[in-house]
Amino acid sequence: MEKIFRFRRIIENFILTCVGSVIAILIIYKVSEIIYQKLLTSRFQPQYVNLASHSDIGFEKVLKEDDMSSFKIAVAPIISPESSLSLYAPLAGYIGKAIGKKGKMLFPSNYLETNNLIRYGQCDIAFGCTYHFVLGARDFGLELLTVPVIRGEQVYYSLIITPKSDTAKTLLDLKGKRFACEDIHSTTGWLYAAIWLNEHGENPFRFFSAHIITGSMDDTIRAVATGYVDCGAVGSIVYQNMPDEIIRKVKVIQKSPPFGAPPVVVNPKMAKETKNKILKAMLEMHNDPEGKKILSSIGIDRFVEPEEKFYDSIRRYVELLEAIEN
Repeated sequence: MEKIFRFRRIIENFILTCVGSVIAILIIYKVSEIIYQKLLTSRFQPQYVNLASHSDIGFEKVLKEDDMSSFKIAVAPIISPESSLSLYAPLAGYIGKAIGKKGKMLFPSNYLETNNLIRYGQCDIAFGCTYHFVLGARDFGLELLTVPVIRGEQVYYSLIITPKSDTAKTLLDLKGKRFACEDIHSTTGWLYAAIWLNEHGENPFRFFSAHIITGSMDDTIRAVATGYVDCGAVGSIVYQNMPDEIIRKVKVIQKSPPFGAPPVVVNPKMAKETKNKILKAMLEMHNDPEGKKILSSIGIDRFVEPEEKFYDSIRRYVELLEAIEN
């Protein structure tokens, strides 16, 4: 009998040890998951810069205090700064030379900062997103300058992407997943997805388990491709120009209707003569061998003058999104 009790105690101790080990493993896993999410968020969360302190400074005053010999282009975080520099620096140099100035690049960390750079005279023109144009036009009269023609079109699309192995068919299948986009004020990265979810009975602000801001569309695609997030939304223009080794790891599960292509914008207070010189240089670039080569490297056929009506759908989307309760 004593041997039986001793054997029973051995079994009980063994079971308790196994249970304890399983609990310990579960605790370690949960803690590591939390740490992983923290590291993930910090990896892709950009540091936003508040330029509100410049709100009382007029456009012309800032230009006079700045280096008047330079032509400043701000490139919003559509793609990562290192990629933007190599792509857009020749363009800045080309346009600057055409108007008798030295080209200079600025890389704001988000779309609202891009608007602030224009608003307070810290740059001449900006490449950005349709969403931030609509906000800027409403807030301080931000103006359209040109729009790029890409692959013969003046439109682009929002693409909802997942890893290649995912079985999701639409946004509705991604509930509770970790979602990524480059900026909260992005048409293709967030606005389309948010409105589509709302139209299908879901609150976009409560639909995903996490919403990670990557800072650029190419980083959003990489985040999905490498499994840092479960899904994301990006613009078709950037997606089409990503390396094959990245694209083959993801798939598009949903595509938006066409939106007017992201415009080049300018401050409404810029001198008309300067604005016309910049516009002329951009509209005629494709007729010049050097200009055509620069445009080709960016993936642009040519620049044309935009029409305000191209962005009417974005204006409606913005109004709808602002009416949704978080």
